[in-house]
Amino acid sequence: MSKQLRAGIWGPVCGICMVVVSGWDEPGWEGYFLLDIAFDSADIWSEGQMNRSFGKTVNGKEADCKGILGIENRTENWKTARMFAPFIDDSEASKAARKALVNRLLSPYNPSLNLKDGEEIELELFWYGMRDYIKPLPKRKRPTAQDLARYYSEIFPKLRDDIVRFNGQQNEAKDKFDNLECHNYIASDQVKVKENSGRIVRSTTEELKSNLSNTEIDIVLATPSCLFIGEAKHKSDFDAKSKYVLVHQLVREYVLARILVCLTEKPKRVIPFVVGTDTDYLKRTAQVRFMVDQGKRDPKQGWLKKDNVLAWDKIAALAKRDLEAHQNAIGIAPV
Repeated sequence: MSKQLRAGIWGPVCGICMVVVSGWDEPGWEGYFLLDIAFDSADIWSEGQMNRSFGKTVNGKEADCKGILGIENRTENWKTARMFAPFIDDSEASKAARKALVNRLLSPYNPSLNLKDGEEIELELFWYGMRDYIKPLPKRKRPTAQDLARYYSEIFPKLRDDIVRFNGQQNEAKDKFDNLECHNYIASDQVKVKENSGRIVRSTTEELKSNLSNTEIDIVLATPSCLFIGEAKHKSDFDAKSKYVLVHQLVREYVLARILVCLTEKPKRVIPFVVGTDTDYLKRTAQVRFMVDQGKRDPKQGWLKKDNVLAWDKIAALAKRDLEAHQNAIGIAPV
């Protein structure tokens, strides 16, 4: 049986690459494979891969985004992995894409933060910073729950009050956070977290450590002066877990990053950003509006700028522009 295959290589020069394959005899069959290979260039892209990565159209219709067995993968991790793959490796195109993204995220801030020539930019996805910082340490050197609570209280002494104040400024219920419970945003050995049944689970100090250790940040970039933390949204909203000390997802991620900067003694300004499908909707959510409001009240810290709520097509455009610029520079025409 004859099978003509089309493939696009997406990945680093050496290492794990994603290969998009199509063209089997069976109608509509296509698949993705992860291969551990060495390749001379990361700059070969198939038309289908570009369509799928950057949302191009074919014959006036949106490129098919269905996945394995015709099932759309709705998870944010899959969307994030696909869209940020061109930023990850050590090729010149990826370095240029990372620089373009960082400069875009810095644009709403003071120009003194701008990236200097030659400064390296690190990027990681699906980052459990606190868990992975603590785990390798000898037990005697691991920060205790009380240590983390002390950092939290010193850096964010009025965070609960700020949320209550924000709620009081909203005229309609849809614009507010849900009312806080007695353990929310408080870290104390004397305040306990209770189940719905009333049974005490643990102190809010212990719960805070658990919240921080189990928090994942979708996209993290680091420069010598800044730590960028990105939350990706595709088919779901920001989470809010009332049983947590740090209830709200964007706030929790920001608190985590600020505490880790202190723990690691690597002073960096924390700059949050959000990537999503419907940016108008995201900007109306209580979590984004609170983070933006905090930034206006405390401009010396990062918090969130409204301009750093980005659409997925902005990420795609940054990657595509710098890939094509690099290909032109080295004399390879995009395929």
